[in-house]
Amino acid sequence: MRTRLWLSIGCLACTVSLIGCGGDAPRTSEKETSSDSTTERSTRPATEDPPAETDDSPSAASTDGDALNEDVRALLVTVRDGNAAARRTALTKLGTSGDAARDQRVYDAINERITDGDAEVRAAAGLAMLALRGTKGVPWARPLLRDESEDVRIVMIDEIGKLGPTFADELTDALDGDVPDIQEIVFERLAAMKSKRGIARAVTLYGETESEGVRYQIARYLLACDTDAGCAAVADAVDYLRGSSAIVAALRYLGAKGKAKHLDEIGRFLRNDHDAVKIETAALVTKRKFKDADTVANLIKLLASDNAAVRRAGHDALRALTNQSFGYDPAEPDADKRAPAAAKWRAWFLDNEDKLSQE
Repeated sequence: MRTRLWLSIGCLACTVSLIGCGGDAPRTSEKETSSDSTTERSTRPATEDPPAETDDSPSAASTDGDALNEDVRALLVTVRDGNAAARRTALTKLGTSGDAARDQRVYDAINERITDGDAEVRAAAGLAMLALRGTKGVPWARPLLRDESEDVRIVMIDEIGKLGPTFADELTDALDGDVPDIQEIVFERLAAMKSKRGIARAVTLYGETESEGVRYQIARYLLACDTDAGCAAVADAVDYLRGSSAIVAALRYLGAKGKAKHLDEIGRFLRNDHDAVKIETAALVTKRKFKDADTVANLIKLLASDNAAVRRAGHDALRALTNQSFGYDPAEPDADKRAPAAAKWRAWFLDNEDKLSQE
């Protein structure tokens, strides 16, 4: 799973430092200027016209004459003339200035920095615009969803995604390209929205990606959307997953939405190396009432686990599926004390294997 250091509109008073995971140095494009440069460059495609002036644009906001207080005026000077570090800090402070900064001149100054030569400044500008204008700031922050810096794109996807399903199309468009971190955050945000706009892309990508983090988020997204559209893709790929989180997410989705053909021999995951997978599979076979001989045999093997949670999952499933118990106590830490009841389970299975095979 990815490790992230996100900027948040809720903590814009903190020093803006978006780039990197675990303290890695910022990644910058060869096209970017030095961190102290105030040179601007456009993040919009050459064929795209600037946004038209609308009621949602910064220049459509009212200007309150000389109403700006001294602190805000000083920040505007820094945004326009300071070095990169100073510009980032000033933008961050503007974003948390509330009503004092809701002025035409402030919006214009922030908007200029959305095309700054420094990636962190661009991100700080986009976040400040969203902090001050909310959903009305999206048309001006939108170009940053296609920024040449992956880190800028991730931060803006994360923040715009918090503004609600109205912007699901913007997030889906951001899936262009093969960047797992971006794909993860897009589907995480789409899942939170429960927006079905990305289902087709999710199904295709689940079968194509090699990232288990992406597959984990897609499975959660498909489940959040309450759709069975991805069952075939998930069922085809589940045997190739290795991480427990990705497997559990896939099993949970298949258990909720999959048909019998998607769950063929799903009890095999009771033999998985991950305890979390065994527990999830035990819950799945119980929910679907799978009590074929192989499944029951694998559940009985869970009774010998060193993990009490695994033993409980196995025993709960066996009781639900067979109406038997034999006095087995999964919470008993002493294996020797559990052994007689476990032996009764094995003997019962041998007596009933043929019948179970016909289930």
